[in-house]
Amino acid sequence: MGGCIKDEQLWTLLGRKEEEMSQFFARLFQMIATDAIVTALAHNKRFQFMALRIDAFLNKNQKVVSDKAEGFAKAAEQTLKDPELKRKAEQAAADLRRKAESGGFTASRFLTALKKEFEKDLQSLGVGKS
Repeated sequence: MGGCIKDEQLWTLLGRKEEEMSQFFARLFQMIATDAIVTALAHNKRFQFMALRIDAFLNKNQKVVSDKAEGFAKAAEQTLKDPELKRKAEQAAADLRRKAESGGFTASRFLTALKKEFEKDLQSLGVGKS
């Protein structure tokens, strides 16, 4: 009986076949659902309007975003070149790590720190309280 399949082997093969069939039907259902959704959205006037508005907005603001990114990159390079700015950046990073270790982020701590930073900036411009 060298060519016969034992019961346990048969059940293993059937189990594999069931799993493969299940995966096949899942993929088939996913493809049909995706096709139906894409077709429905492609014919939806509101979706088309929203897509065109988003595309126009992104095209219009692409230069602004790239200019800002370039400005941030230049500021980062300047910070790394200037020893005083580099020291301040490292100090700020160390302060953030210390604060994170002491209890993590809280909205009130963030807003308080933001307020202090605004006050410092305004004082440096000569606008704030003395």
